[in-house]
Amino acid sequence: IRTHKQPRFQGLVKRLRESGELPEGVGDKLVFLPLAEGVIMLNNMRLHGYDGTDGESVTRGMIDGRSEIAEELKCLRKHFPGFSDARVKAVASLLGVRETRRIHGEYRLTLEDVFGGREFPDTIGLSNYNEALKDKKKPARPTPEVTPIPYRIMVPTGIENLICPGRSVCAERGGGTYVKGGVIESIRVMAPCMAMGEAAGEAAAGVVSEDLSFARINTEKLRSSLRDHGAIVDPL
Repeated sequence: IRTHKQPRFQGLVKRLRESGELPEGVGDKLVFLPLAEGVIMLNNMRLHGYDGTDGESVTRGMIDGRSEIAEELKCLRKHFPGFSDARVKAVASLLGVRETRRIHGEYRLTLEDVFGGREFPDTIGLSNYNEALKDKKKPARPTPEVTPIPYRIMVPTGIENLICPGRSVCAERGGGTYVKGGVIESIRVMAPCMAMGEAAGEAAAGVVSEDLSFARINTEKLRSSLRDHGAIVDPL
């Protein structure tokens, strides 16, 4: 139920945030996703300033997040129709940490690569989650349709028997001119991670069968194998 797109609903959320009744972590959107009759999921809590590599910091995030959930429920009961008797059925057991450490890879994918439309001979997947690439300082600058994922960004330098698909790849983060986000924000979401995982698994099979390091994998052969399995490795 994407009520966050309705102006009246947006106005209510904005007023409650400004008054402090909605906790800061809620952000500027509330998205209600129905799971079963009488049961909905709210995916809206955002926590900042916590270190996903530090256990104590993660614990603080869990405590603070649950405290904000209690405040959000109180606000929903008071101001939102249908929530007067609402209660919390379940809360995620762990923080959904979006980013921690990243490797130094054989290649570092940059924003200029993506905005410049650069093509890579070792692309093993594509992401179209480019909302994160929007340039607030240059709103007229068109957002690229896809972000290519070169195989080399998963291969760390200085070690042969390791490949790192997922959010740990070597890619530029947001900041500077690109206020909203960066390349890593575009490719660390689920579908691109699935593509990287498939490519890493296929590469691992080659490492074993051909007695190679990950850095020496024949990427054209890898891309061909991925195509045979139905993976999308070329722009449509």
